[in-house]
Order: sequence, then C-alpha cells, then structure tokens
Amino acid sequence: MLQEPDAWSLPDEDYRFSLGIRPGIPRTFFGPSPDRDRLLAERRHWLITDSARYAAILPSADACLAEVETLATEWGFVAGEAGSSASERLLELGQQIEPDLVFLVPDASGLLAVVAGCVCFPSFWRLTDKMGLPLESVHGPVPQLNAFLGSSIHRYLTQMKPGGCWVRTNWGLASRPDLNEHPDRGRHPWKQPLSLDQVWLRREDQAILSLPNSGGVLFGIRLIIRSVAELAQSPETASRLARALRTMPAEMVRYKGLDDIRSELIALLDTRI
Repeated sequence: MLQEPDAWSLPDEDYRFSLGIRPGIPRTFFGPSPDRDRLLAERRHWLITDSARYAAILPSADACLAEVETLATEWGFVAGEAGSSASERLLELGQQIEPDLVFLVPDASGLLAVVAGCVCFPSFWRLTDKMGLPLESVHGPVPQLNAFLGSSIHRYLTQMKPGGCWVRTNWGLASRPDLNEHPDRGRHPWKQPLSLDQVWLRREDQAILSLPNSGGVLFGIRLIIRSVAELAQSPETASRLARALRTMPAEMVRYKGLDDIRSELIALLDTRI
C-alpha cells in the first residue's frame, strides 16, 4: 500500500490538471493493507448483492483478464476455478483485491478502451456507462481534461514500457465517509450550516500497469477517506486545500458538486491557517 505523502497529497499550488506520475510497485499497490478485512467485506457485499452494477466484462477482455489473474497469483491471491466464465473469474478477482480494477485494451483504431472492470467504490461515476468507450470519451464529462491532458495521457499510455507501473493521486470531496459513492445511490446533500466535520476528502491513489502479453493496461484505484476537520488540524494542509478550492475553475467546481459550499468551505479552512 502507498505511503501517505506529506500534507495528504495536496500540492502547494493553484488548482490545475497534472499527470503527476511516479514509479510504482504492483505488488505493493495491489497487495493487502491493514484495512484488508474491512475493505474486502464491503467489496463482497456489493458484488454479491448487485454484481451487474459494479462489475462488467466484454469478450475482448479475455486475454487481459487472464494476464491479470496470473499476476494476482504472483501477488499472493488465489486464481478462480478452471472452467469458470470470464464474469465469474472477474467477480472472484474483485472480491480478493482491495483496489478497484479497470481493464483497458486497444480498440480497432488503436485507442485504449474500457473492456472490463470491478468498481465497488466509485466517486460519482458508473462503470456501466464507460464500457466499450475509448479513454477520450471516458474522460469527456470532466471539464477541460481532454483539452489539457488528453494527448499526453494517450501518448504516455501507448508508450509505456511493457510491464511498467506508475502511480498518481487524485482527490475530491464528499458529504459522507462512504466508500461507495455510486450515483445510483444518490448524492448525499451538504448539511447547513456547514462545518468541517461534515466534509470528507476522498483520495484516490491510482496505479497504471502495462500488460505486455495482452497489450492491455490495468488501472487500479485505491480509495482512502479522511475527515477534513482532522486534516485541517495541520495549517499546511488547510492552506493547500483552501488554495486549490479558491483557484478551481467554476466548471470543475460544479462537476465536483461543490458549488453550494465552496465559499463557505474556504472560509472555514482559512480559520485554521
């Protein structure tokens, strides 16, 4: 599991799009953490009670899935039973590995497209909406992301060294500490008057693993949630979060669901600096 960076990964700069990648170790990222039992129990709950909402696979993912299963056994996990269907094997994998998993393979035009996934802890997006789409379309709803990083993302993913692994960090805010923020569950409203203990920072540590045999890419998302009230006990962290919110473009504020609270949240953070 990744070590928590200083100031909880928030850069001391204005809000901007950045790949921010650094070398990673697959076994470290996808291997067990101290929260393993709790995380896997919740993953099993969602995958058993509503698998169609949280897992999906296309026929073009077969080779990619088989390669990840082989890697998973090297990381200490147990492969699915021989003869099981691809969907059954995907569910078995998703109940053993803590991070969410998204599988990408090149489509007919050479663009990486989503062909499978097991996503139990999404941050306000649906896996089923992304199936079969190239990355440019997947990122389409994120304001200005393709304009700023689309070509860089494509170039980086298509030029990765076979077997290479890189990690990056993304973050957002939510009004409850739930791991699963699937949009079908409904976005929990912000309480008024706002207080810092009603705001939760969702940090996504993301791994990008090149799969040399299948030509695909495994994208892993490990979610960590912390109370902003707790984080803001550090004046440095409070300052960095306030700066990011203050300089975040209006369309991104709306996309992240923060338009009703941004000003109030910045004022609360400023009292901690």
